[in-house]
Amino acid sequence: MTPSEFKALFPEFAGESDQRVQLFIDRAAPHFDVERWGDLYPDGVAYLVAHELALANAQTAQGGSVQAMTNDNVSKKVGDVQVTKDAGLLAKQADNPFFRTLYGQKYLYLRRQVGMGALSV
Repeated sequence: MTPSEFKALFPEFAGESDQRVQLFIDRAAPHFDVERWGDLYPDGVAYLVAHELALANAQTAQGGSVQAMTNDNVSKKVGDVQVTKDAGLLAKQADNPFFRTLYGQKYLYLRRQVGMGALSV
């Protein structure tokens, strides 16, 4: 996967430099068994990279605070509008960082499709 291919799939990251996108692609590569992922390999890498970039950008926007990304305020009210978050989803996000973005959730879905392979205990 190249930065251009990545940005074609995810135009919301068009403002990212090719160098930064390539860095995240390179960091994702060791997490994949290309043979096991087969035809889903490019999608898996793309969604993992999008997830990691989204988290990195959110962390930067919050001044480096990881806690702000897992914000546990369940309810917030401004004027007549109140937003209530699903406490169960917040717990999942705290336990598994892939639930923090839609990209991460799609990556998890693909990872389940591929399977993790045999495990030895």
